[in-house]
Amino acid sequence: MVITGIPESVWGTLLSDAAESNLSVEDYARQLVCDAAARAILAKSHDISAAQLQDNLSAFLRIAESQPIFIHDELGRRFALISFSEFERLTGTSENADN
Repeated sequence: MVITGIPESVWGTLLSDAAESNLSVEDYARQLVCDAAARAILAKSHDISAAQLQDNLSAFLRIAESQPIFIHDELGRRFALISFSEFERLTGTSENADN
């Protein structure tokens, strides 16, 4: 895919944001597109399939840092993907807590 006609100010922002993320512009743009696709899927449906999760895992993991992701598999089982900090908040545990 080739994208043309990107305004200079947008290109400058992409360059700057990619550098801050230690990514190439191509990798950063790919991440933006994947994240937008994942958010569009979530906007249409309350939960996603396990196959959708596998297809765009990195994007859904980034989204799960700020909101739960609900997943269903082919057997109809449902799961929730949440950030570790949310897990700690819900369970009252800490990663550094002694067992």
